[in-house]
Amino acid sequence: MGTTKVQVAESPKENIKDLVSRLKSKSYRPVPVRRMYIPKLNSDKKRPLVIPEHEDKIVQKGITKVYENDFLNCSFGFLPYKNVMMRW
Repeated sequence: MGTTKVQVAESPKENIKDLVSRLKSKSYRPVPVRRMYIPKLNSDKKRPLVIPEHEDKIVQKGITKVYENDFLNCSFGFLPYKNVMMRW
C-alpha cells in the first residue's frame, strides 16, 4: 500500500524531498492502481474505474509540468487550459 493524501500532508516538504530523491536515484516504484467497478446508469453493466495512489498522482502532475513545454502545434494531445486539441 502506498502513501495517502493525509500522510503526505503531515509533512509535505519532507515527503516531496523524499519523493524527488527517489525519482532522481531511480528507486521510485509506482504502486499498482486500485481497480473498482461502478454501475452504469440505466444498465446492469459496470464500468471500470482506476484509482491511482496519491504519490503517483503527484509524480504524474510533475511529469506533466516538465514535458508540457515540449508540445508543438503539430503534436497530438489535449491541453485543457488551452482549449485545443494538439498533436505530439
